[in-house]
Amino acid sequence: MTQPTATVGTAPAAVTTTNPSDVPVEIDVPYLNRILASLDAATGEVVRLVVATKALPREGYERLQALYATDELFDLSLGSLSREISRGVPGYRDPPGDASTVVVDLITGRPTCAFARVSRDYSAVSTVAPPSPAELWVAITPTDPARDQLRLNPVGWAYLYEGTSSSFGPPSEDPCTGR
Repeated sequence: MTQPTATVGTAPAAVTTTNPSDVPVEIDVPYLNRILASLDAATGEVVRLVVATKALPREGYERLQALYATDELFDLSLGSLSREISRGVPGYRDPPGDASTVVVDLITGRPTCAFARVSRDYSAVSTVAPPSPAELWVAITPTDPARDQLRLNPVGWAYLYEGTSSSFGPPSEDPCTGR
């Protein structure tokens, strides 16, 4: 009679998140970089619509709204695009590519909010992009379904804060406070 042999157990395979909207318990830099790359691509789609039509079609408006968590930030982005349209969108590549945002320093990383200092390169978007990537701060939060009723946001995260403070430093308070 043959004796059963002992088998060596194998550890479960490591799970890696391939879908950026599968939110991990702790947000880390690689995950946040994937989310920001997806948001850069989604913003790039809106910019390509604007450059092609020299207007902001309804589709572009709805896509843009899905990318911002607050009316204030959406209005700032909308105002910026409107000014560019009124000037004939000078300085944009035709067709423009996507900006490239890379995390420099992760400040807050929770499933409800992430805040980071980033470097953003606009050279694929603009012919007059700054010679070096711009430093800014971004905060993202899960998308509010009411702002994205058509499900146009590809990752389920929206910008809560994007930019610099008036002193060109970080905002005076972490935008993730209380989230």
